[in-house]
Amino acid sequence: MAEKDYRQEAEEDAKNAIEDYLDEIVEQLVDGESAEDDLEYYNQDRSHYDQSFSLRQAADVLDDLSRYEETDRGLWDSLETPEEMVQVKASFTYGNAVAAMFSDEMKTVNSDLSDVLEALGDDQSLLHSTLRSLEERGAPLNEIQEAEEELKAFEKSKKFRVQREVLKAIGRFKGPEHPKDWVPGVRE
Repeated sequence: MAEKDYRQEAEEDAKNAIEDYLDEIVEQLVDGESAEDDLEYYNQDRSHYDQSFSLRQAADVLDDLSRYEETDRGLWDSLETPEEMVQVKASFTYGNAVAAMFSDEMKTVNSDLSDVLEALGDDQSLLHSTLRSLEERGAPLNEIQEAEEELKAFEKSKKFRVQREVLKAIGRFKGPEHPKDWVPGVRE
């Protein structure tokens, strides 16, 4: 039996990658897009394939992650020893697993956040409409400025809330269960 559970380790690395690229993911979601679910979009140097394994570890990786097995023999055919071949195959298999698990996690994020993003978009539209209405009717400057400040505060809290929801979707949220959220029309 393997000392390590490489499937679990790959899942953790996939979630770590989401945390590493959290700002980019949140920006995509806040901009009204689905977040990209291809790890190579964020990690263009493909460092998730840059793993070294001993021969025993390589055998365990290939056993634990057989579903993600690398099959491109051109990656190791030019190597001199069977040990090196197995180690390289394990490295690419591990990278394939991390990339696939990242994609699965991001699909969950996109799915889980669709309702939250829709509600936040509705709230933001309401604030924009209120601001436009105030400007069109020639409201006093202080009312317009308050509406602008409220919109800015909302936009800032929107990013925070989306970030929190992404972390919840991947099981990595480390905060109070029900922190105070921004509510339209309520000022701190």
